[in-house]
Amino acid sequence: MLVHLSGRGDRVSVIAIPRDGWVPVPGHGTTKINAAFAHGGPALLIRTVEQLTGVRVDHYAALDFGGFVQMTDALGGVDVTITKKTHDPKHDRTWQAGRQHLDGVEALDFVRQRWNLPDGDLDRIKRQQAFLHALAEKALDTRNPIKIDRFIRAATRSVTVDDSVTSGTLRGLAHRLLRTSLREYLTTPVAGTDQREGQSIVLLDDGRARTLFTAVRDDRVGEYVTRSGAGNTVDAVR
Repeated sequence: MLVHLSGRGDRVSVIAIPRDGWVPVPGHGTTKINAAFAHGGPALLIRTVEQLTGVRVDHYAALDFGGFVQMTDALGGVDVTITKKTHDPKHDRTWQAGRQHLDGVEALDFVRQRWNLPDGDLDRIKRQQAFLHALAEKALDTRNPIKIDRFIRAATRSVTVDDSVTSGTLRGLAHRLLRTSLREYLTTPVAGTDQREGQSIVLLDDGRARTLFTAVRDDRVGEYVTRSGAGNTVDAVR
């Protein structure tokens, strides 16, 4: 996901790029974007995203499964709302419709499900963004600097970041988020799905994606969302 903080500090835009998106990866031809990490780690993934979007990536963060669980549990779990009962055969878990309180392990299963979701990975993106929104709400709702600091300490144990990110950077970001009035969530526009080399892929809509990422570069994402109605709803998801 590409995260953009507006220059005025009034909004944060979280833009998902489908992991099966079929894109040019420097040195490896056109392939799924998640292959960039497999081929060259964070450096190649960043180059791929910058080439795709035309947006400079200032910082990088990665959260592994263990860290994901620890961060969630550090906040005492998070709450999400599911619109319809669904079963995940991969993890043998059934989700009931309604508001759910998730501990770390449950949250991990929640964000990993794509089986039995109508739009597969695109619905999983919305679940991931719903979780991120819930996590941010829980971390920031107390306005208590001691609790925020406790969460940041848990985050620094759980998240891998680039060399330019320090605990001070994270604290500054947290306090900036406290002053942010809007967090919005989007998915890079897609044209559909297809098969390439025996694998399922997602075809990005180049024209609409170009419009979105131009808005990011120009710091005008709000105008883009107003015109296109492209934001993802995260208060309730499938």
